[in-house]
Amino acid sequence: AGTIMNSSHTPLLVWLYGAFLVQTLTPGSSTVQFQAQLGLTRETAFQILHKLRAAMVSPDREPLKDHVEVDEAYIGGKRPGAKGGRSTEYKTAVVGAVEVDADRFGFGKPRAGRVRFRVVEDVSQESLEPFIKDHVAKGTVVYTDGWEGYNNLRKLGYDHRPEVEGVPARAGVILPVIHREFGNLKTW
Repeated sequence: AGTIMNSSHTPLLVWLYGAFLVQTLTPGSSTVQFQAQLGLTRETAFQILHKLRAAMVSPDREPLKDHVEVDEAYIGGKRPGAKGGRSTEYKTAVVGAVEVDADRFGFGKPRAGRVRFRVVEDVSQESLEPFIKDHVAKGTVVYTDGWEGYNNLRKLGYDHRPEVEGVPARAGVILPVIHREFGNLKTW
Protein backbone atom coordinates (compact mmCIF):
# COMPACT_ATOMS: atom_id res chain seq x y z
CA ALA A 1 0.00 0.00 0.00
CA GLY A 2 1.18 3.51 -0.78
CA THR A 3 3.84 2.39 -3.26
CA ILE A 4 4.01 2.25 -7.04
CA MET A 5 2.88 -1.37 -6.73
CA ASN A 6 -0.37 -0.40 -4.99
CA SER A 7 -3.44 -2.16 -6.50
CA SER A 8 -1.24 -4.15 -8.87
CA HIS A 9 -2.12 -7.75 -9.65
CA THR A 10 1.43 -8.38 -10.90
CA PRO A 11 3.46 -10.56 -8.50
CA LEU A 12 5.99 -8.81 -6.25
CA LEU A 13 8.82 -10.93 -7.67
CA VAL A 14 8.09 -9.58 -11.18
CA TRP A 15 8.17 -6.00 -9.84
CA LEU A 16 11.50 -6.62 -8.09
CA TYR A 17 13.04 -8.27 -11.16
CA GLY A 18 11.75 -5.37 -13.28
CA ALA A 19 13.32 -2.84 -10.91
CA PHE A 20 16.59 -4.78 -11.08
CA LEU A 21 16.53 -4.71 -14.91
CA VAL A 22 15.79 -0.97 -15.05
CA GLN A 23 18.66 -0.22 -12.66
CA THR A 24 21.28 -2.47 -14.22
CA LEU A 25 20.82 -2.29 -18.00
CA THR A 26 23.19 0.46 -19.15
CA PRO A 27 21.36 1.61 -22.30
CA GLY A 28 17.98 1.31 -20.59
CA SER A 29 15.17 -1.03 -21.45
CA SER A 30 12.49 -0.67 -24.07
CA THR A 31 8.93 -1.81 -23.41
CA VAL A 32 9.35 -4.65 -25.91
CA GLN A 33 12.51 -5.93 -24.18
CA PHE A 34 10.88 -5.55 -20.78
CA GLN A 35 7.79 -7.44 -21.98
CA ALA A 36 9.87 -10.33 -23.34
CA GLN A 37 12.16 -10.61 -20.31
CA LEU A 38 9.34 -10.58 -17.76
CA GLY A 39 6.73 -12.48 -19.77
CA LEU A 40 4.14 -9.69 -19.55
CA THR A 41 1.56 -8.22 -21.90
CA ARG A 42 2.70 -5.09 -23.72
CA GLU A 43 0.35 -2.85 -21.72
CA THR A 44 1.44 -4.27 -18.34
CA ALA A 45 5.11 -3.96 -19.32
CA PHE A 46 4.56 -0.33 -20.36
CA GLN A 47 2.74 0.53 -17.11
CA ILE A 48 5.36 -1.09 -14.86
CA LEU A 49 8.27 0.45 -16.78
CA HIS A 50 6.61 3.88 -16.68
CA LYS A 51 5.99 3.63 -12.91
CA LEU A 52 9.54 2.44 -12.21
CA ARG A 53 11.08 5.27 -14.25
CA ALA A 54 8.86 7.86 -12.55
CA ALA A 55 9.77 6.50 -9.10
CA MET A 56 13.49 6.86 -9.87
CA VAL A 57 13.19 10.65 -10.30
CA SER A 58 13.94 12.57 -7.13
CA PRO A 59 11.72 15.66 -6.82
CA ASP A 60 14.51 17.46 -4.93
CA ARG A 61 17.25 16.65 -7.41
CA GLU A 62 19.94 19.25 -7.79
CA PRO A 63 20.54 20.94 -11.14
CA LEU A 64 23.20 19.76 -13.57
CA LYS A 65 26.55 21.50 -13.01
CA ASP A 66 30.22 21.78 -13.97
CA HIS A 67 30.23 20.91 -17.70
CA VAL A 68 26.95 20.35 -19.57
CA GLU A 69 26.11 19.70 -23.23
CA VAL A 70 22.70 20.99 -24.37
CA ASP A 71 21.00 20.33 -27.70
CA GLU A 72 17.60 19.73 -29.22
CA ALA A 73 16.26 16.98 -31.46
CA TYR A 74 13.07 15.86 -33.12
CA ILE A 75 11.78 12.48 -31.99
CA GLY A 76 9.31 10.39 -33.95
CA GLY A 77 8.99 7.70 -36.55
CA LYS A 78 7.99 7.57 -40.17
CA ARG A 79 4.32 8.07 -40.89
CA PRO A 80 2.42 7.12 -44.03
CA GLY A 81 2.24 10.08 -46.40
CA ALA A 82 4.77 12.16 -44.45
CA LYS A 83 7.44 14.11 -46.26
CA GLY A 84 10.83 12.43 -46.44
CA GLY A 85 14.12 13.74 -45.11
CA ARG A 86 14.30 15.86 -41.98
CA SER A 87 10.61 16.78 -41.98
CA THR A 88 9.41 17.74 -38.50
CA GLU A 89 5.72 17.66 -39.36
CA TYR A 90 4.97 14.51 -37.32
CA LYS A 91 7.82 14.70 -34.84
CA THR A 92 8.12 16.04 -31.31
CA ALA A 93 10.73 18.64 -30.35
CA VAL A 94 12.81 17.58 -27.34
CA VAL A 95 15.58 19.49 -25.58
CA GLY A 96 18.21 17.61 -23.62
CA ALA A 97 21.10 18.33 -21.28
CA VAL A 98 23.79 15.99 -19.97
CA GLU A 99 26.68 16.43 -17.55
CA VAL A 100 30.00 15.48 -19.14
CA ASP A 101 33.48 14.96 -17.81
CA ALA A 102 35.66 18.06 -18.09
CA ASP A 103 38.06 16.50 -20.61
CA ARG A 104 35.48 16.24 -23.41
CA PHE A 105 37.98 15.93 -26.23
CA GLY A 106 40.90 14.24 -24.48
CA PHE A 107 41.84 10.64 -24.84
CA GLY A 108 39.04 8.14 -24.51
CA LYS A 109 35.32 8.41 -24.91
CA PRO A 110 33.62 11.34 -23.09
CA ARG A 111 31.46 10.04 -20.25
CA ALA A 112 27.89 11.03 -19.51
CA GLY A 113 26.64 11.94 -16.07
CA ARG A 114 23.10 12.89 -15.16
CA VAL A 115 20.66 13.57 -18.02
CA ARG A 116 17.52 15.70 -18.39
CA PHE A 117 15.01 15.81 -21.27
CA ARG A 118 11.88 17.89 -21.87
CA VAL A 119 9.34 18.00 -24.65
CA VAL A 120 9.12 21.58 -25.94
CA GLU A 121 6.67 23.32 -28.24
CA ASP A 122 9.46 24.39 -30.59
CA VAL A 123 13.21 25.04 -30.49
CA SER A 124 12.95 28.80 -30.02
CA GLN A 125 14.77 30.75 -27.34
CA GLU A 126 11.46 31.09 -25.46
CA SER A 127 11.19 27.28 -25.24
CA LEU A 128 14.86 26.42 -24.60
CA GLU A 129 15.76 28.97 -21.90
CA PRO A 130 13.17 27.83 -19.29
CA PHE A 131 14.46 24.25 -19.63
CA ILE A 132 18.06 25.38 -19.04
CA LYS A 133 17.06 27.59 -16.09
CA ASP A 134 15.16 24.67 -14.53
CA HIS A 135 17.86 22.03 -15.00
CA VAL A 136 21.31 23.67 -15.19
CA ALA A 137 23.00 25.56 -12.32
CA LYS A 138 24.14 29.13 -12.98
CA GLY A 139 27.88 29.43 -13.62
CA THR A 140 27.99 26.05 -15.38
CA VAL A 141 30.02 25.67 -18.56
CA VAL A 142 27.33 25.03 -21.19
CA TYR A 143 28.32 23.65 -24.59
CA THR A 144 25.84 24.10 -27.43
CA ASP A 145 25.83 24.26 -31.18
CA GLY A 146 25.47 27.62 -32.91
CA TRP A 147 21.65 27.66 -32.78
CA GLU A 148 20.29 31.15 -32.07
CA GLY A 149 17.97 29.83 -29.36
CA TYR A 150 21.02 29.69 -27.04
CA ASN A 151 22.33 33.21 -27.74
CA ASN A 152 21.20 34.66 -24.40
CA LEU A 153 22.80 32.07 -22.08
CA ARG A 154 25.81 34.20 -21.13
CA LYS A 155 23.46 37.02 -20.01
CA LEU A 156 21.56 34.48 -17.89
CA GLY A 157 24.71 33.61 -15.92
CA TYR A 158 26.12 30.59 -17.76
CA ASP A 159 29.63 30.16 -19.18
CA HIS A 160 28.25 29.56 -22.68
CA ARG A 161 30.64 27.99 -25.19
CA PRO A 162 28.86 27.61 -28.53
CA GLU A 163 30.59 25.57 -31.21
CA VAL A 164 29.53 25.89 -34.80
CA GLU A 165 29.77 22.97 -37.21
CA GLY A 166 28.89 23.85 -40.79
CA VAL A 167 27.82 20.31 -41.67
CA PRO A 168 24.70 19.19 -39.72
CA ALA A 169 25.65 15.53 -40.07
CA ARG A 170 28.77 16.26 -37.99
CA ALA A 171 26.85 17.79 -35.06
CA GLY A 172 27.63 14.66 -33.04
CA VAL A 173 31.32 15.55 -33.23
CA ILE A 174 30.95 18.84 -31.34
CA LEU A 175 28.32 17.52 -28.89
CA PRO A 176 29.07 13.79 -28.74
CA VAL A 177 27.55 12.95 -25.35
CA ILE A 178 24.13 14.55 -25.77
CA HIS A 179 23.86 13.02 -29.25
CA ARG A 180 24.57 9.60 -27.72
CA GLU A 181 21.80 10.26 -25.17
CA PHE A 182 19.38 11.28 -27.92
CA GLY A 183 20.26 8.02 -29.69
CA ASN A 184 19.39 6.11 -26.51
CA LEU A 185 16.14 8.05 -26.18
CA LYS A 186 15.17 7.22 -29.75
CA THR A 187 15.96 3.55 -29.10
CA TRP A 188 13.68 3.52 -26.06
